[in-house]
Order: sequence, then C-alpha cells, then structure tokens
Amino acid sequence: MKIIAWNCRGAGNNRFLMHARELLRHHAPDIFIILEPRMGGNAALVCAQTLGFDGVFHIDPVGYFGGIWLFWNGTETTFNLLHATDQSVHALNLCNKTPTLYVIPWGTFFAFGAWTIWLSRNKCVFNQHPCPIRTQIHTIVSHATEFFHLIQHPLRPIYTRTQQLIHCLPSSDPWVTLNIDGSSLGNPGCAGAGGLIRNSVGVWLKGFYHHIGSTTSVCAELWAIRDGLQLAWSMGHRHVILQLDAQIVISLLTQQMAPTPWHLTLVTDCRSLLQRDWQVQIQHVYREANKCADFLAKYGASQVTNFVILNDPPSDLVAILLWDALGIYPTSM
Repeated sequence: MKIIAWNCRGAGNNRFLMHARELLRHHAPDIFIILEPRMGGNAALVCAQTLGFDGVFHIDPVGYFGGIWLFWNGTETTFNLLHATDQSVHALNLCNKTPTLYVIPWGTFFAFGAWTIWLSRNKCVFNQHPCPIRTQIHTIVSHATEFFHLIQHPLRPIYTRTQQLIHCLPSSDPWVTLNIDGSSLGNPGCAGAGGLIRNSVGVWLKGFYHHIGSTTSVCAELWAIRDGLQLAWSMGHRHVILQLDAQIVISLLTQQMAPTPWHLTLVTDCRSLLQRDWQVQIQHVYREANKCADFLAKYGASQVTNFVILNDPPSDLVAILLWDALGIYPTSM
C-alpha cells in the first residue's frame, strides 16, 4: 500500500490540482493526505471528486492555517475514525487482502511490523540499543516473507502409529504357501537363501536352505525364489502362494522393473518357472510374517553345504513355527 502525505501549504493555488495530478500519476497512492490545505470542507469534496477518490475525511483549518484532507478509494481501503482534534486525526486503516509488492497480505506485514517496533522500542528504552529504521524495515520484510511462504506449504499431518498383529496366514485347499527369503551379510557379502512350504492349515511340508557365497541381498532373494519354485513343482503342487518381503524383487518378477545385467539370468529363470502350467500368486508380506524363511536364509549363509532340502524343520525353527500355530505373534508399528 502506498501513502502520500503532501504539505501543500494552500490548496487554493491555481497550480495545486496540476501538481496533485502529477503526484498521483507518478506514484498511484492508495491513500492521499493533504496537509495545510487552508481551505474548508466543501473544497475537499470537490478536490476528491476531481482527483478520482470516493473516500473523504477532512478537518477544517483554524482561520487561515492548518487543515487535513484524507482521500482514499472505498473499494480498496476502509477507514474507521478513532479520534480527531482540530489539527490531528487518528484513523484505523482496514485494508483488504490485496497483495503487496512482495505478494504478501498487508495483515501479515502489520503483525510483524507491530511486533518488531515494540521490540525495538524496548531495546532503545531499557538497553540504550539504537535500532535504525532501515534495520527495522529489513526485519519486518524478512520475517513476514518467511512466514508467508511457510504457510503456503503446511506441515504434513502427524499420523498416529497403531500396533498391527503380523503373522503368516495359512492358505485354503488346494493352495500351499511358499515363504522365501534371502540373506546377505554385508550386501554384497556372505549370502544364503531359504524357504519353506506349508499346507492350508499351516503345517510344515518341506523346507530348504542354500549357501550361495558372496552376493547381494536381491540376488539371494532371487536364488531363494528359484529354489523354492523348483521344490514346489517337484513335489507336485500346482496352486502355490509365493510370499516374500522384498518389494523390489516382486517388481522384477512382475516386469514392473527392468533387471540389471547381474540379475538378468536369475530373473529370467524365475519368470520361466512362473510361466509353467500352474497357478502361482505372488504376495508381499511384512518381515514379521516371514520369520521362518528369514531363519532358514541366515542358516544357509552360515553353512558350507550348497543346497539342502529339509523334510523336518531344524530344532531352532520349531519355536517360530509354534508361534504361528498358536497365534503368538510379534507386532509391527
């Protein structure tokens, strides 16, 4: 908002209107204050209409001295008169939300302006710390600008975490569930693959572990898928639910992601197995629901045997299988 206050020392001069129009043309103020017009109220009304203002407030001069004319446009600015004397006026400017040159509402500038001025006066009075006007203006503009841009990008809502029971869900006849996992200690590092097949009520049918050597976790997952699918096919299962906790590997299998040269052979083998004459559903599960396969993958990484099929679960795995059977599940946040 632009405000011009002009001490014209007499609005009766023949050149007054010419100079007034020149000021308005160059500066286009929102509020035009004329001091010491030395003329009465009727002249103020005529002058406001001539200059294109529809809002007028005037204080008549005392004799041939003083007087105040206040002009504005009512569509852009509204004033509430708070107090007036014979030579002063105190008005409240009720600005609209028209942006300023900084594209920031004036209400924002006013709030930070009042706060900055109050702080500066306190520093000056109590600490004898001078606060130049230029410094105050810079502080007001910078704080108002920062605040305005921050509220344009509100903070993301805070989501409340809830506990969710995670466990391996059994399938329904004639489906079996194949859980697989890969482990790489170092990525790349010493790696292993493992998995197990359970029937529709969650009973262990077979399992396996595989010592791979040094590779990445993605390659270990792909090794586990290939081993698990080959084992399920050899056992005669034609309805298999394949569960794993690596979303990136699922993307490779479903062709949502192109494999790298290091993964290409394994991905091709896995896709070829999936295209056989059987039904395989691929499901992503939480790591908490894949504890048994995770155990076998890490167990395989620690062994020296290449590939081993397990007719019975290892003794250390029995407890984890029992948790699934009894419904004693870990939780996920």
